Amino acid sequence: MKRRGNMLVEVVFLLPMLMVIIVVSSGLFPVLVQDVPHVQRAAVSRGSLDEMLRRVQRDFDQAVALPDAAGDLRAGEQRLLIELPEGIVRYDADANEIVRSEGSRQGGAWKRTDGWRTPRAVVRFERPPECPQAVAVRTSVSQLVQGRPSERLANTNLLFAGAVPGRRAAP
Repeated sequence: MKRRGNMLVEVVFLLPMLMVIIVVSSGLFPVLVQDVPHVQRAAVSRGSLDEMLRRVQRDFDQAVALPDAAGDLRAGEQRLLIELPEGIVRYDADANEIVRSEGSRQGGAWKRTDGWRTPRAVVRFERPPECPQAVAVRTSVSQLVQGRPSERLANTNLLFAGAVPGRRAAP
């Protein structure tokens, strides 16, 4: 005789096991819904930061000097000025974008030449006082972790103007 369906005893044992599986896996649901998109956005921001750092490195390879000011603009934590043989390049960083602009040594209008969308990215340009031809570019991606901001994927690049052989940095 062929058996059809399940016996009551089998169903009674199966239901508690299913409840345990549901309770254990319910903790994973918020992770999948909330954390995975955060990680994807952080990876996109990190990729944009890496592209920007490669461009800064190319500018540093041609750098003549790192001026403290260009016209009425001053270098600082959110602004980097690089003097190239053909003019001055400036990088401005804010919470959502990093902009590269070119201008002349005498000041005047700046021409935007590149930009990187970097949501939640933190960029700081730091010039060590003991080495005026160096810049530490500190980057990270800010994320909310349990309701508090946290810096993730942190990185520091130390760049030297005039480090390429054949170029002479201004004193």
